[in-house]
Parts: sequence; C-alpha cells; structure tokens
Amino acid sequence: MAKKAFCQSCGMPIADDSYKGTQANGEFSTDYCIYCYMQGRFVQPELTFAEMVEIGRKGLDNNSMPKMQK
Repeated sequence: MAKKAFCQSCGMPIADDSYKGTQANGEFSTDYCIYCYMQGRFVQPELTFAEMVEIGRKGLDNNSMPKMQK
C-alpha cells in the first residue's frame, strides 16, 4: 500500500499530482499542496497557524460530508 502524502503546511491530503504545488521551475512540490505553494512561493506567507486552522475549519464546515455525532 502506497504511503499517503500530506501538505506539510496545511495538512491536506495530496491525492495525486493535480493537488501538488509547484516549484519555481514548474516541477511538482513533494511537500506542499496547490493551495499553499505555487511557483516556488507560499501563496499566503503572512498567515499565522491559527488563521490557517480557521480557513481549514471553514472549508470542512462547507462540505457535504456528514457531521460527527456528539
């Protein structure tokens, strides 16, 4: 079984190359997703960890997956 890749910045699973960020030379990044890293630079370098967590939480709240039961 292949090891799953996760973005080292936001933790998003990287299912395939279409989710990989890119280096300055156009090659795929092995560490970061397209939402965090493009053309060799972080997309939003000023974000704090807390801000990134909040963005991720909002993304999860807006998807159609069932919510966990309490």
